[in-house]
Amino acid sequence: HHFREILSVDKDLSEIDLSKEAAADLASFTVLLRFLMTDRWDATSHHVEPDLAFNVRHLAKTFRLPRLMLLAEGHLQQQLSGQTVLSILGRVIGSG
Repeated sequence: HHFREILSVDKDLSEIDLSKEAAADLASFTVLLRFLMTDRWDATSHHVEPDLAFNVRHLAKTFRLPRLMLLAEGHLQQQLSGQTVLSILGRVIGSG
């Protein structure tokens, strides 16, 4: 459903090129694919690095996956502390 809508914009488009997408690293794309298959984000630990959460959030926004976006934001909220608040908020402001 999600990819059909993205691909329907251009009838000649038969694939989505993520080679220039910085957020599509192996870990982030693995989370995205597993989410598409299971509708869950099973973090291997309770601690998710902010970079991973930001990358997954970006991919979720790109592919219009609001539930995955909320899960990524939840992981970011768990990382908020006095030491991390400025760096996390600095990346969130203006990111949509």
